[in-house]
Amino acid sequence: MASDHTHSSTTFPTPARHLLVPFAFAAAPECHELVNVMQVPHLNELLSSLRLSHEEIGQEEDASMPHERVLANALGLFPDAAMSQDVLASIPWAAAMSDTPEAPQAWFTPCHFKVSMDRVQLLPTGLLALDEESSRTLCAALAPLCEEDGIVLSYESPLYWRASGEALRQLGTVSLDRACGRPMRPEMLNFERSGNAPGARVIKRLQNEAQMLFHTLPINDDRELHDLLPINGFWVSGAGCLNQPPQAAEIAPMVDESLRETALRGDWADWRSAWESLDSGPIADLLALHKSGTPVAITLCGERHARTWRSKLANPGRLARIKAALTPGNKRLDLPHMLQTL
Repeated sequence: MASDHTHSSTTFPTPARHLLVPFAFAAAPECHELVNVMQVPHLNELLSSLRLSHEEIGQEEDASMPHERVLANALGLFPDAAMSQDVLASIPWAAAMSDTPEAPQAWFTPCHFKVSMDRVQLLPTGLLALDEESSRTLCAALAPLCEEDGIVLSYESPLYWRASGEALRQLGTVSLDRACGRPMRPEMLNFERSGNAPGARVIKRLQNEAQMLFHTLPINDDRELHDLLPINGFWVSGAGCLNQPPQAAEIAPMVDESLRETALRGDWADWRSAWESLDSGPIADLLALHKSGTPVAITLCGERHARTWRSKLANPGRLARIKAALTPGNKRLDLPHMLQTL
């Protein structure tokens, strides 16, 4: 189970800027090696001058990624404290990003399942190069099948189609970021994580029907002629609804996704370059704000855990700065080890 530990002995002012960094670390062996050599001096200085305030503890098998859980909590999508500790709960992103959050909804994402002798893998959506026209064609082809099961399907963007219907109310889904690039496990496709989910059979049948339908469409023949991956299914995520209006906590974090695509593709050399660019850009800016006396926060997220550091005092005086510098907890941290434990 996930838990959110707060270091309550320290008073943290509300940050003027909170930077949330997904995919700050991954379990791949190459990633372990790179964190020992990558150059991120601004991150090291920033974390050494802030205080650890929260930890979100999880597992690689959780339905959602740590950064998704941190953001959902910040936006108030977990009004029930027990739900916020349930690592199997779907985060109702589709409903939260609609004008009718009380209505059960989900995201359907067109995708490519790579099938081999011993496994099925959901490839990262960034590899699809799916344009709007092609995505609209696929969405329109699937919509009548969805309608037969009481699900209304509408296009929102090339990689996100909005599905609405009662079948999605109690559906348990694994997030796209959690599923991409990973071999499919049976529990990732059972849709019954949140208990009794009568819509699970509906979704499983629709996924099978979509596979057969997309195989017959000329659009996939054209994609293969242009060396593009065929779309052979859709992924369901962000299912559910909100039973009450969300109550956001503080300011919403600014999510920097510059590490996402390289991590999902397993392109670790580019991931390192993206980290170093992030360090010299947004993190350097955050450090400058902190040095000016502006309260800031940063959350680093891996595949299992997330940790948040915050400014301890908004405008510490000279005596407070000296005391903080002499405090054992303010010693320069072992950054590689810290990242490797996310």
